[in-house]
Amino acid sequence: MSSDNGLESTDDTNGAPGESQASQAIDSDINEDEIDAKLQEAMQQCAPLMSKFRLEPVDSGKKRKRSKAANTTNTNTTVPSSERTTRAGTRNQRQKQQAEVVPDGNEIEQDSLPSKKKRKLFQRSKVPWADDDDDVENAENAEDEVDVLEKKRKGKGKAKPLDSDDDDKDVEVTAYIYVERPISQPPPRHAASSSTRKPTDEEKYIARGLITFTLHDDYVRFLSLLALQLPCSVRYIQAEKIMWRFQTPANSKYLPLSGEMGYASLIKQLRPRKPQQRILLLAMPPPTKPAVEEPHWPTVDEDLFPTSKFQKPEFDYSALDEPSTNEHVSQQKMTFDKTISAYVNELVERYPVNNYPQYPNMRVYHDVKMNTFFELNDVRLKLWASHMARQTATVDQPPVSHFFDFKMRLKSAPAPPALITTPVQPTPVPVITTTPAPPSDGGTASLVQIMILNMLQQQQQQFQRASLPITPDPTPSQVPASSVPASLVVPTVGAGVRSQPQSPAKLQLPDVSLSAFCDHYGISTRDQERLERLEFQPGDKLDSLDEADWKNFAGFTSLSWQRILEKTRQFLRDVQMGVWV
Repeated sequence: MSSDNGLESTDDTNGAPGESQASQAIDSDINEDEIDAKLQEAMQQCAPLMSKFRLEPVDSGKKRKRSKAANTTNTNTTVPSSERTTRAGTRNQRQKQQAEVVPDGNEIEQDSLPSKKKRKLFQRSKVPWADDDDDVENAENAEDEVDVLEKKRKGKGKAKPLDSDDDDKDVEVTAYIYVERPISQPPPRHAASSSTRKPTDEEKYIARGLITFTLHDDYVRFLSLLALQLPCSVRYIQAEKIMWRFQTPANSKYLPLSGEMGYASLIKQLRPRKPQQRILLLAMPPPTKPAVEEPHWPTVDEDLFPTSKFQKPEFDYSALDEPSTNEHVSQQKMTFDKTISAYVNELVERYPVNNYPQYPNMRVYHDVKMNTFFELNDVRLKLWASHMARQTATVDQPPVSHFFDFKMRLKSAPAPPALITTPVQPTPVPVITTTPAPPSDGGTASLVQIMILNMLQQQQQQFQRASLPITPDPTPSQVPASSVPASLVVPTVGAGVRSQPQSPAKLQLPDVSLSAFCDHYGISTRDQERLERLEFQPGDKLDSLDEADWKNFAGFTSLSWQRILEKTRQFLRDVQMGVWV
C-alpha cells in the first residue's frame, strides 16, 4: 500500500509540474491575443490623428530622393524603364489616379485639396512611412522655401497695388494744363518749297499752370480744379473735348477723357504706376465765351475754394489771339529801330553827306583795302547798326555782308540827279538860219556850215532831254532846201537813231539803290521791306519767282505783287528811254 501510495504520490508529484507548464502556455497565448487586440484597437483610435499622413507599405525597391538605390532582395522584379513609362503614363495622369489613403479606409481626392496641400501630400508620398519624421519636416521646409522664392520672383519690379480707398487719398497726381489757340497756316520749310511744316507745341498751345488731385477725387472735383486754374466757370469748360496723356513716354498719344467713364479709366490706369510716373498732360480747347456778363458774386463752392470769394473767374482770351502778320512785322520794326537808333546816329555823324566831292549828295564809305566806295543808304546804315549792337562790327569797320561786297560798290561818279518836275509845254526852238554862201566859193564853206549846224542841233536835243526826261526827243529842224545844195546834204547823226530805245539784250542797267527805286516810283515802306526780304535789286527779273517766294516768304498779296511787277517794267522802259543815266 505504501508502495502503491508512494507510487501514486510520486505520479501526482511528477504530474503536477506538467500541468502547470501547459496552463502557463495557454495563459501566455491568451495574453498575446489580448495584446494584439488592444494594439489594433489603439491603432484604430489613433487613425484619425494620423489621417494627414500617407499610410503606404514600405517598398524597399523605391529610390529615396534620387539618392543611392536601396538594397533590393528580389532583383527579378525590376521592370525596364520603357515599360515603366508605358505602364505609368504621363505624370499628370499618375497624379490624377493617386488617392490619399488614410488608416480608417477613407480616400481623399487631391483635386479637392488646395494646391499647397497637394504639393505637401505629393512630397510626403515620396517619403516612405518607415522614415523618420525629420525627413518629412525637411521636405515641408524645402517646399515652403520654394513658395517664398516664387513669390519674390513674381513680385519683383512691380509696383505695389493700391487696395483700399484710404491709400487713394494719399496718392497725388500732377496734371499740366495746355489750352489750344488758333494759329494761322505755318510758314514753309524754306523759300523755294511750298510744303508746310507742322506747328510746334509752343505755337499750338499756351500753358495755363498745373493742378494736383488725388485718386480719391471724383470727376466733379476734377473739373472744379480745372475751372479754378484757368480761371473760368465750370459750365464753360468743354469737358467732352479734353485730351490727356502721360508725360512718359514722350511718344504716347493723347486719349479723350470724355466724361466720367473716361475719368474712371484714367484713375484705373494711374493706380499701378509709380509715384514719379503719375504726371499727366491735359490738352483742351479754350472755354466758351459767355453770352452775357458774369455776375459779380462768386459761383464756385467757397468751402472747397475759399479764395474764389476774392476773385472773379474770367479767362484771358487775349493771350490766345495771334497778332496779324502786318502788326507783327510793324512791332518788330519799331523794336528794331528803337534798339539801333543810337548806333545809326553814330554812323550818320561819322559819315556825313557830301563827305566825298566826287559823289555829291551822298553819304559814302571808303574801303581803303579794296579802294572801293559804298553808298550808305538806309538799308546799309541799319544793317551796320544792327551788327554794332551785336558787337560784330565797329564804326570804322563794316560787317561782313553782301551789301558791302565788291559787286555792290559805286562803279563811277554819278551824274547830278535829274529834277522831276511837272511837265510844261516846251518852248519852240528857233530855227537857226544861215545865209547861203556864194556859189563861187566852192563846196568847202557850205560843208563846214552844215557840220556846225548839226552840232548845234545835237546840243539842243540833249538840253531838251535833260529838262523833260519823260517826253521823247523832238524832231530836229530841217535845213531849208534853199540854203544848202541838194548834192551837199549830209545825214544828221542822232535824231533818227537816238530816239529809238535800246534793245533789251544790249540794255545796260544802272546801279540804282532800292530806296531810290522805291522813292521814285512811290512804293510804300511795307512793300520795300518785303523787297528787302527777297534781296531785290532794281532790274532783277521778278516774273520767274514762284508764288511760295513772293507770297508765303515775302508776304505780298496778289494785288501788291502785280503793282511791283508793273513798277519794274516801268523801270526798264525808263532805262531804255535814258531816264536813269
